[in-house]
Amino acid sequence: FIKDTVLFADETLDHCSVSTVACKSAVAFFQFSILANYFWLLVEGMYLQTLLALTFVLQRKYFWWYILI
Repeated sequence: FIKDTVLFADETLDHCSVSTVACKSAVAFFQFSILANYFWLLVEGMYLQTLLALTFVLQRKYFWWYILI
């Protein structure tokens, strides 16, 4: 929401004309944050699925893979 307000406040097509390094760094950090969020969601989902599976199967070898991630 804030990103859209800042980047698309005016009608110019070049949003990084004033400070290209700062703009590209901000966009790269924004994309990294989205990627980290989805990766963490994947790891949590895999961990919860493993907890459900380990309820019925008593193997703890998969637990160490999630600690490594």
